[in-house]
Amino acid sequence: MKRTLGDLTAREIEDRITNQVVLVRTDYNVRGSDGAIVSANRVRQSLPTIEWLIEHKAKVVVLSHCGRPFDLVKKLVETLPSHAAAMECVASSQSMDAVAELLQELLAEHNAKPRVTFVDECCGESVTTAVSRMPPGSILLLENSRLVASKVRPNASCDENCEAEFASEIVTSVQPRAYVFDGFSVCHRAHASVTGIADALRRMDDQTPVIAGKLLEQEIAAVVEGLSPEKVKRPYYAILGGAKVSGKGGKLAVIERLLDTADRLIIGGAMLYPFLVADHHDAGADPLGRTPEKVKIDVRAARDMLDKANGRILLPSQLCGLFPSTNDGTSQFRMRDVDADNLRTLLQTLDPPGTVVWNGPMGVFENARFRAGTSTCLQYLVDATKNHGAVTVAGGGDSEAAIEACLPEAAQVLSHISTGGGAMLAALAGEALPGIDMLDEV
Repeated sequence: MKRTLGDLTAREIEDRITNQVVLVRTDYNVRGSDGAIVSANRVRQSLPTIEWLIEHKAKVVVLSHCGRPFDLVKKLVETLPSHAAAMECVASSQSMDAVAELLQELLAEHNAKPRVTFVDECCGESVTTAVSRMPPGSILLLENSRLVASKVRPNASCDENCEAEFASEIVTSVQPRAYVFDGFSVCHRAHASVTGIADALRRMDDQTPVIAGKLLEQEIAAVVEGLSPEKVKRPYYAILGGAKVSGKGGKLAVIERLLDTADRLIIGGAMLYPFLVADHHDAGADPLGRTPEKVKIDVRAARDMLDKANGRILLPSQLCGLFPSTNDGTSQFRMRDVDADNLRTLLQTLDPPGTVVWNGPMGVFENARFRAGTSTCLQYLVDATKNHGAVTVAGGGDSEAAIEACLPEAAQVLSHISTGGGAMLAALAGEALPGIDMLDEV
């Protein structure tokens, strides 16, 4: 088992927490490419960890990434006169300055009044100076690690490449007495600001606690351990939506793993299309508009999965969609959602569930016309929780937005809503999670 804040001894709290600098790696990836705060949820969910540390008079230094500044800079360099000009443009939308204000507001809502200070670097002399001035019970939010990394190495992302030198610069600047990792959504990334910090700390002081925060503790219990084949409550059903089966961002590895662990799989979203084609249904044109060659790859993978599943993969075969016109004046059906009644009938054939995991919307829920499939899926999870005492776990990059748009009350009923998209998929696929593997053992 991995160590958490609750596993710290009284002596460790005295020596490593109270009046000491504690580095907390969160996931405050909450700004869009235009700089607007997309959602406050990830910041809000970090509060239990931060408030625990404040109650114990720690000097809390918070580190996070936000967006992909390196990629944005690369695109802008082609149109702007210099790398510096591109960096200035990206910094205005990807900085943590607005997140510091949000964190202060959310703490105030909790009647907590620690002062949040922002520093526009995550390593270097300015960080060391800011840390030295921190009183116990205060918070210092460092600049976006990926933004700083893009400044340090214009031709490479030294955070995402896990450069040891960059991680060491952060650790040397902050000099933390403990490292609390609370960013489940990046636990599948061996980045400098994740595992690199743990490695650098252990080189400096191998007694430094590297432990899970309260949010990560919940994620480990619900997703990593709770959905493991040894512990999952059966019958275990997985409902998967999203876009692709194979390739980058595809769910092929997840489906393969779930065929070994889950009792039934229900497929929806654009990912349903190649399964229907493989199962000889007329599903119209590819909803993603991909080339025939790319569609064939997914259809081939879907056919292999259906053969292996031996009837355990369930496919909604009635669809909702559009008939968009093409350049030659013809039109062909493109699915945008699954038919709600068809999905409901399919789900009613299942025995009462013990566990249901949902990852990915059933349709293009951003359009109110195509929310019925996702709403039906969420209602099934709600009923499973209330009526059968099932463990219900939702996750994926769009899960929060989908719940808010399709069935807001589900947020108060489901057993767990994961903050991880790719991390949850990695856990379901049985892949390594470096951000969890690095933690101290109990």
